[in-house]
This record gives sequence, structure tokens and C-alpha cells, in this order.
Amino acid sequence: MSEISSTSEIPGEGGVGDQQLTGIVKFYNSRKGWGFITPDDGSRDVFLHSSYVSVDAGIIKTNDRCRYAVSVSQRGPYARRFDLL
Repeated sequence: MSEISSTSEIPGEGGVGDQQLTGIVKFYNSRKGWGFITPDDGSRDVFLHSSYVSVDAGIIKTNDRCRYAVSVSQRGPYARRFDLL
């Protein structure tokens, strides 16, 4: 089994970078507090959890434009510092 690196050269699949990426909310379930973002760069979808959503973000809906940073866990990429555009 391969290890997951904490950093990466691929923008949408980055590690613990502070680079702000943009995308579109593919799906978000406000009751469960999670969803997915489709990155603008065409890379793999990014998991979004409510614990990383800015308090000022407002109501998140499908097809909303957003900005976020990416980290990688054993399950794949997830969004941090999420905010709506």
C-alpha cells in the first residue's frame, strides 16, 4: 500500500498547503454537515465537512462558487478554510 504524502505538486490534490483554490459545490447536505467540491482545475473531487466552513459562508447550495485550501487524509483530499465566493 502506498503512503499519502503531506505535500504535493498537483494543485487540486495538495497536502497541507495554504494555496487558495476555487471550485463549485457539487453536493452539500446541511443536515449531515458534509458534501463535495469539484475543483476548477479538473482534479479529483474534494470532501467538505462543516467544521471547515467559515462562519460567514452562509447557506451552502449545489453549484455555489467557492474558495478553499486542501489537505490530504488517508481517505483523500478534503477542504479547509472553505468560503463562498
